[in-house]
Amino acid sequence: MKKILFVSFLLIVAFFASCTKGEVLSKEKQLTRSEVVAQDYQNRSLYYSQSSLARLISDKVTIACSGTCGCKVERTVSQDTWTSSCSCADCVMGITFSRKQLNLSETIDKKKVLESLLRLPFYGEALSDITSYIKDYYKIEKVHFDEIEFEIKEDVMVILFYFTDEDGLAQSVLYANNNLITNKKIRIDCHGSCGCKEQYDLLKGVASCSSDDCVMDISVLP
Repeated sequence: MKKILFVSFLLIVAFFASCTKGEVLSKEKQLTRSEVVAQDYQNRSLYYSQSSLARLISDKVTIACSGTCGCKVERTVSQDTWTSSCSCADCVMGITFSRKQLNLSETIDKKKVLESLLRLPFYGEALSDITSYIKDYYKIEKVHFDEIEFEIKEDVMVILFYFTDEDGLAQSVLYANNNLITNKKIRIDCHGSCGCKEQYDLLKGVASCSSDDCVMDISVLP
């Protein structure tokens, strides 16, 4: 009789335990369903990878600083890597999509895209190189940028730096991280008196200038 009572007691305990566990699991499932978007957002990486950015960005994006104190984008060093910030505390750095598709301006996390672009390894390499290049070639001691333009397609990235030289003239220098012909990282600078601008065909991997009267300098990055 004692054995039968003991077994019955265990069955009753097991029954209630299973019910309680089922209720907890049910609540957890409901919680997961109701907060799946928030949890997914929290669990995602803080930054987009280059391949993720290529999927998100349908066209060119531009970063610039705005404010009331002659805001410019300048280079900074963060955790031993090159990155950028605004030239003064009153400036705000923003990102602009050159074309609106699939309502990306509403659904995409612009701040996350901006921070991800500034942390890409190739951006750091290009920023380091152009800082030295502008000082040597254009004789500009304090390097500031008016705008920085990005274009990303699969494993190819193009970065175009816009700045103003000592004579007040608008200048630009382009970097490409995967030249499809040479398979090397390159710097392109077009010179001339006709508003020369650097161009790059991401599909063909071909660099050019905006006019036949321009002279194009191409350098391979180390």
